[in-house]
This record gives sequence, C-alpha cells and structure tokens, in this order.
Amino acid sequence: MVTLRRAVHLRACGRRMTAMTTNRPNGKRYFYYRCPKRVQHGNEACPQIKYYAAEEVDSEVWGVVRDIITNPEQLRADLERMIQLKKQNKRGDPDREAKHWLEKLSGAEQERRSFLRLAAKGRITDEELDVELAQLEESRKTAERELAILKHDQEQIEQLERDKDAILRQYADVTPEALDALASEERHQFYRMLRLKTTAHVDGPIEVELAGDAVSVADVSSSETTRTSGWKKMRKSSSTPATLTTGSTSWIAPGTSESS
Repeated sequence: MVTLRRAVHLRACGRRMTAMTTNRPNGKRYFYYRCPKRVQHGNEACPQIKYYAAEEVDSEVWGVVRDIITNPEQLRADLERMIQLKKQNKRGDPDREAKHWLEKLSGAEQERRSFLRLAAKGRITDEELDVELAQLEESRKTAERELAILKHDQEQIEQLERDKDAILRQYADVTPEALDALASEERHQFYRMLRLKTTAHVDGPIEVELAGDAVSVADVSSSETTRTSGWKKMRKSSSTPATLTTGSTSWIAPGTSESS
C-alpha cells in the first residue's frame, strides 16, 4: 500500500517523487519513490540520487502521525497551535487591511470615472487619459490581489478550525488498532486535514510538515521518539538509524542510491 503517493516533494528540483514499482525475483511487487525528472530526462536532470522504499517511508511517517492521534491532549494542543501560528502569520489586522484595500478599490473607480468625464469634455488628451487609466488599472489590480490574499488566508483559518473539530471528533478516541486498520484513502484524508507535506532533501532526510508550520518536533532514532512538546515513546529497534521531525518533521528515511 502506497499511502503518500505523490506527496513526497523534492527539495532539489521542486517536483514530486513518483511511486514506481518493480518485480522481485520472488514475484513480489516492490514499490519505491523516485524523482520523475531522472526517469524522464536522465540522471543529470536532478541531483536526487537516492530513492526510497515506499513501504518503509509510509510506515515511518504514519507511525509518527499515529502517535500524534493517540495522544488526544497533545493532538488538541498541536491543532490549536497550528491555527494560532496561521493567525500570527497574517499581516496586521485583517479587517483593517480589508477596509484599506476596499477604499483603494473604490477610490480608483471614482478617479477612473472622473478622468473619463474630463476626456469627454476635452480637458485632457487621449494620451493623458491612457496614462492615467493605466496607473489606475495597476492600482485596481493591486487592491484586488491584496483582497484575494486576505480572503484566502481567512478561508484557510476557517477550514483549519473545521478540520480540527472533525479530527478531534473522529480520531481522538480511536484505538491504535483501529487506526492501523484505516484504508489508504482514509489516511490520505487525515493527512490532508493535517496539511501534511513531506520533502526529500538531496541524499538526506525526508522532512514532514504539518500545516506548513513547526507544530511539534519528533526525533525518531533506532530506539526512541521524542517531541519538544514533551512526550516520549519507545519504538522498535531498526537497523536503519532515522531522524524524524513532525510538525516540521525531519526524518532520515531508508534510501537506496542509484548509479549516476
């Protein structure tokens, strides 16, 4: 089961890693993540040599996300902090900003009409009218762009609030066994609600962000997981040392280098 699909971004080239398959001698299909540019355009197209065993990457990322879900108090705190960080990233007072740009938009329209009246009365030349209208058009576009950004930011916060309530309602009391039984699409839904994003560095760690912000940090080594928010949980020993940050998750995923 490939649960991350095209969710692993490449820091080197900006593309998303592609889930690919190959058949092993025993007939079993093997899934792995690899840079699509190297597949399509050759090894010189991207410096990301390493490719990753999909099952291991998916399992480790899900393991950390699962740990978040099964700690209801920490889950609530992380989700609320996620929303708070989003609000803090907004520029100034949204209502005041919106009022400012609405006034700019209204003023530009009034000036446009005034210049058209002046041109109709012959008080300004066509060339002068064109210059003034071009400047007002730029002002209009700027105001509309800023208003669209403010609207988008507010909609994101409102959606985060709705997703927070949905996550707490659906998952806070779910047992670990039930979580592990979730189908691939159900995990995808949860990842989307958490705004989960994974980024592979060149021959380095895979970073996982929740909602684009450092909600919490976990270091997954061969023996334990720790988070700055204070919880600690022992994990199975692995032959591959790993470092995973979640919230801004930084994890050295098992990888294999291609021949370049």
